[in-house]
Amino acid sequence: MPNRVNGCGTWYYGKQDLSEREGACPHCGRVVRLSSFSTRQWISILFVPVIPLQRKRILDQCPLCTVHRAVSLKSYEVSKEALYKQIREQTSQNPKDPQAAMEQLRIYNQFQDWPALDRQIPITTGAFSENAEVLCTIGCILYHRNLLDEAAEYLLQSLAIHEDPETHEVLGFLYLRQGDPDSAAEHFRFIMDGRICEKAPILSALAEGYQRLGRHEEALTVLDWAVHLNPAMEKQKAYQKQRKISEKNLHTGKPVKGGFAGNGGRFRFGPSNPRLAWALGGVVVFFLVGLYIYTAIDRGAHPAVYLVNGLSRDYTVQIDQRPFTASAEAAQKIDLPEGAHTLSVQEGGPAIESQTIEMKSNFWIRPFRKLTYVINPDAVAPLFWSQSYYGPDPQKLPEGDSRVHIGETLYHFRNIDYPFEPFPSQVTISGSKPAVRQRLSLLIPEVVNKSRLGSVVERQYDRVKAASILSRHLILEPEESLYLYSLADLTSPPQLVELIGPGLDAVPVRIDWHRMYQETMEKSRPEYDLAAEYRTRLDTQPGNSALEYLLGRVMHDPKESARLFRQAVEGPNPCPYGYYGLAFQQMAMADYEGALQNYQKAFQLEPDNESFAVMRYTMLVAAGHYEEAAD
Repeated sequence: MPNRVNGCGTWYYGKQDLSEREGACPHCGRVVRLSSFSTRQWISILFVPVIPLQRKRILDQCPLCTVHRAVSLKSYEVSKEALYKQIREQTSQNPKDPQAAMEQLRIYNQFQDWPALDRQIPITTGAFSENAEVLCTIGCILYHRNLLDEAAEYLLQSLAIHEDPETHEVLGFLYLRQGDPDSAAEHFRFIMDGRICEKAPILSALAEGYQRLGRHEEALTVLDWAVHLNPAMEKQKAYQKQRKISEKNLHTGKPVKGGFAGNGGRFRFGPSNPRLAWALGGVVVFFLVGLYIYTAIDRGAHPAVYLVNGLSRDYTVQIDQRPFTASAEAAQKIDLPEGAHTLSVQEGGPAIESQTIEMKSNFWIRPFRKLTYVINPDAVAPLFWSQSYYGPDPQKLPEGDSRVHIGETLYHFRNIDYPFEPFPSQVTISGSKPAVRQRLSLLIPEVVNKSRLGSVVERQYDRVKAASILSRHLILEPEESLYLYSLADLTSPPQLVELIGPGLDAVPVRIDWHRMYQETMEKSRPEYDLAAEYRTRLDTQPGNSALEYLLGRVMHDPKESARLFRQAVEGPNPCPYGYYGLAFQQMAMADYEGALQNYQKAFQLEPDNESFAVMRYTMLVAAGHYEEAAD
């Protein structure tokens, strides 16, 4: 069967050797004018034939439901001629053989050769006027051609010669087609008398005949007989519906139409002149090829490209010497053609190495692919791909899917409907099937905070990948301590020391890195002399308040630690952590007021430090300053 969607697909164009007959469509059941003809199948675009395919012979095309049988025209003609020749030889050799005569009629009917059939029926009737089987065959052929009066005549003659249940059955359906259920009931009597349960559904057709005349009492009686013969029918929905109709309209005389009713109609299948299809096809092909090439070139010159920054600060990236500002933890659309491009970050930005990327898609299939490119120079932005389903019944929708992509400089995605924008609450769809939509977004900070990035990447990939991403984050933005603490959960102590070791010599001193290093060494290598190491570091940078604080942290003598903490806050550049260390010692001795004063000083120097803020609040509560704590 050909099929078109929005004017595109396959269809038939042209009609030759057209023959028509009145009959019931075997698919929709309606009595229509069924058409048979020779035609050609075409690939059509916007209802215009473009590419010719095979020639076909269409058999019994219904003008209402359009269902039909289709065979190759060549094989149809070859089979027709071969069978015609064979059957003519048989009938000429055995002119008195009723089987050969019936086979000849069946072949003419099979190929719908109505002129040959109309010529042969009188000849066969004259030769076999006393043969019930031959007369029944002619009656059945005429019945399927919807020549009901002639068919009834032949079928009644056949019954007069020989009683046959199958002939009665055909006559019963014939009278139903003519709207005479009483006559049909007489011929269906053999079903009830013989209690033939497998033919009980035929009685449903008889009941339908009575329903069309508004005789619902007789319809219910027939339906009772059907259930009596086959009790399983009572559970069938079709039977229940039919019975409900008659019960509802009982004693009203209201006719109810059924499947045997229906009117045929004319149906134009396509242009009658096949040459027009060839001419239109050539013009359309030329136009579509040009449009296709133009679309492929345009999509390559203006693809959907997004520049993404996975860091917490802006930086400027140069792509082929064109500057683009990458906003912190955000995505922006940029105009960039497909091809090879060189990326570099200007001085003062994060330490991102220069690299070359290549955006490339297949030219010939480009118009059919909806590609979205994402460029992430820092390679640490977590891209969150997700899909969601829409449909009329939310309870029956499949579950969506999602995935995190991270660690690459260039990504390409297909069929993204909402790049870096939220899913809509509803969409317009056609049909009853669920529709799927895809979205792309940044995982930070929309879905998950920075402290959970490592665990998210670990679940999606593995611990090695998660540790690699967090290490790169620390290299590009060492001030983000949250990544440092997350990294400690993903690595062994030796691995962590190896990863953060190069950052211990950085200037200015990265206090959080050193604190993590000291804690890791104290747990994994308690025999190691951290105090000696930090004395050496302080000797190389005398007066460095940060190193004075860090040396105080690893001293085993509390008095010496307190001396170093005070020394760290007494110079021109006081270290906030010096106050933090003093406050911690005072808190241990229950000197809450003294601890509060030092936490206040640490907080004033670094108001964005969460540790200072938390301890300050704790000391306010401990010292009884509830109103200030509430503020």
